[in-house]
Amino acid sequence: MHYLSMALSITRQRTMLLLMLYSQVGSRYRDHLIVEMKYTEAASLCPKLLQGSASAWERLAKLEIKVLAVFVNHLQVALVALTTNPYFHKDLLSTVKSWPPVIYSVLPIISAIEPQLNTSSMTDALGEALAELYVIDGQYEKAFALYADLMKLDIFDFLEKHNLHDALHEKVVQLMMIDCKHAIPLLTKHRDLIIVIQVVSQLLATGNKCDSRYFLHLYLHSLFEANSHAGRDFHDMQVCRKRIKFILENAFTLELVLSLLLE
Repeated sequence: MHYLSMALSITRQRTMLLLMLYSQVGSRYRDHLIVEMKYTEAASLCPKLLQGSASAWERLAKLEIKVLAVFVNHLQVALVALTTNPYFHKDLLSTVKSWPPVIYSVLPIISAIEPQLNTSSMTDALGEALAELYVIDGQYEKAFALYADLMKLDIFDFLEKHNLHDALHEKVVQLMMIDCKHAIPLLTKHRDLIIVIQVVSQLLATGNKCDSRYFLHLYLHSLFEANSHAGRDFHDMQVCRKRIKFILENAFTLELVLSLLLE
């Protein structure tokens, strides 16, 4: 019986040693997985390593919080650093889109990007990253302006979602170039917010950057259909397919009628 007692004691000691070894090896392996960014696999090891030990879970939680705090600080610095090199702008954009904004502050990153606006170091990826950061920070009008310059196809949905009709100013040409069939009814409907002369002036100022005369024709025709007097000051610019009907429905000088018919 004495030998059995000794055997049991030895077995218990060996078991404890094996458990300690298992825990040490497992912890090192878990840390390796974290370094390799295999977070799901690392997390799956914790129940096996810590089992039901509340104190072990508590120690792990405190350690991970410290590690997380260091990680967040490094992440903040890293994101700001990414803004300075065009080679990493796409990585910055990807990070801003995929990482939850609660783990970093957007304002330092915005402050790092804004001075680069309208400079040679500004890239489309950096501009889109800034727009995304503006959205996170609730600066929707600034985001809208950037999305317009970047010719984002979903800009009309963004405009409606955030009720940004007051922000139509200065972005008429971009909206027309993105989707004139969507932009023209929008500009016609909200002509109280952006008056006709503003739309006409922006389109005429584009020069050869786009088919401004075609856009102007579509816009003035839409105005005429909505209200024949809305764009009366610019009827002489209208090049309507139904030219005769347009002339008959409006009071033009003889010289203007001849020029329209001969155009």
